[in-house]
Amino acid sequence: MSDEMPPTTSVPAAVPARASRRRIAAILVLAVVSIAAFLVFGIRYKTGRGEPQQAGTPEQQAEATAVALAFLAVVDAGDYERTWAEAGPLRRQTDTKIGWLMLLRTSRAALGDLRERKRLGVGFVSKVRGGPPGRNAGVAFEGRFANTTVQEHVPLQFHDGQWKTTGYHIKKNIPLPGTAGR
Repeated sequence: MSDEMPPTTSVPAAVPARASRRRIAAILVLAVVSIAAFLVFGIRYKTGRGEPQQAGTPEQQAEATAVALAFLAVVDAGDYERTWAEAGPLRRQTDTKIGWLMLLRTSRAALGDLRERKRLGVGFVSKVRGGPPGRNAGVAFEGRFANTTVQEHVPLQFHDGQWKTTGYHIKKNIPLPGTAGR
């Protein structure tokens, strides 16, 4: 028998796989936390008392869409502080700055980088739940991101002569087993 120590072995190949599984688990936890945060903190853009949405004129639709896209460009760039500074009074009355910033950071981190966005529609109402009567709009988009495709909704409130964002909502449709193709 030799008195020499056996040579040291390198780290097994399974360690990188475990680290990768941990990253995937962390991303999944982040996604669940993001969805929960939207359910807890997000303003639901609901019309008051069943008021039907109006389509508005092509000019009104273009104006609301431009404001929503400008907001989304700021969110896409990760400048969440700016979104709070430019938010409408309804957002500031229903959330805290810290809550809003945390919500944006966690929800957007789970999506990954934006690949493509297309407008799905625009609607106008005079009343939203939780807000004062006035001019309100909602612009919906389909956003294709690195990790998933979602519907994005940007509610707007006309305040002091200009449209202001009052929220940002992400909706991911997850088909239930046995419902595919319905």
